[in-house]
This record gives sequence, structure tokens and C-alpha cells, in this order.
Amino acid sequence: EDVKKYFLRAEEGVVPVVVGGRGQFPQITPETIAGLRASLVAAAKATENDAPAHRRVAFLRTGLEFTAASAEAQRLREAVANGGALDPAVASAAMERRWQLMRAILQNQPLAVNVGAVAANDGPLAAALHWKGPSEIVKAGKFQLPAGDDWLNGDQSATRK
Repeated sequence: EDVKKYFLRAEEGVVPVVVGGRGQFPQITPETIAGLRASLVAAAKATENDAPAHRRVAFLRTGLEFTAASAEAQRLREAVANGGALDPAVASAAMERRWQLMRAILQNQPLAVNVGAVAANDGPLAAALHWKGPSEIVKAGKFQLPAGDDWLNGDQSATRK
């Protein structure tokens, strides 16, 4: 039921954007992300004793969390495009967290997000936010998950079949 709620919320709350005949990153509010996340957290709790189902929920969560990180970066880009001031520290933090998440997804959940394709098309976003790439500290660090919330690092073999 919680996964069903997740997909229904996604259909209602994710607004596709087409610019010049090409799809762009959709508009997703922080409130929509929070609702989607709540559905998947509830689904994870409901499937704790069903390992294959639990892994499938983690797979969905991986895509959602990447979407959340990307939506944050896109909101910053849109604000700058609309004449807003760019806070370099905020932009750098958002892009560095997103970069660490992309690396973790590539290592742990490579089928959840096509990180290579995303990274290949990230130039305009990075340029808009004046981001030159991850710092050495970020490159050396690991993507941090909240304590007790290991949706990214579990065995994902069920999603690879």
C-alpha cells in the first residue's frame, strides 16, 4: 500500500517540463519529496521481514534520494536564472552532496540511476552554480546516511535479476 501511495503521489506531484521540445528536470517541491520519502520509509518498515520486497523499496528510495538531491540543485539553478543571488557555499554543498550520492549509487545501486548519463549532461547545471567539481575532502569522504537508515548499502542482488 505504501509503494502504491508513493507512485500515486509521484504522478500528482511531479510536473514534467519541456523546453524547446526537450524534456528538462521536472518541477518537484520539497513538500512532494517529503511525502514521497514518507511513503517509502513506511514501506521499508512494512517490509523489514521480507528481504526481497525490502530491497525493492531500497531501490526505489535510491532513485528518490537522487531526485531529491537533483531537485535541490535545480531549484538553486532556477533561482539564479531568475536573477536571484547565488550563495556559493549553499550551491557547493548541494552539488558536493549530489556528487557523493552519485558515486555511492554507482558503487552500490548501479541500476537505480544511470549516473554516467547524468554526469555526462551535468555541465550546464555545474556552470550555472559555478561548481568546478568535488573538493578533495568530498572525494575522500563517503556519502553519509542517517543512523539506522541503510537504504543504499544493503544487498541489492534482488534488483539485479
